[in-house]
Amino acid sequence: MAAANQLARRVVVSGIQPTGYIHLGNYLGAVKNWVRLQQDPSYQRYFCVVDYHSITQKFVTKEIPEYDP
Repeated sequence: MAAANQLARRVVVSGIQPTGYIHLGNYLGAVKNWVRLQQDPSYQRYFCVVDYHSITQKFVTKEIPEYDP
């Protein structure tokens, strides 16, 4: 029975970019929903921090500002 319940769960994969401070768009678009989904046992959840640009663009590290909250 447990295996059947595991197969019936919906899967959510969601990521957010680590760019600067969190803002209203991040909160309303992702973070608020992530909190809601964490409390819903009918979902299998995978949340991540994504930074596709770090592997697709060349950066001069001396020109990248240091993030210091």
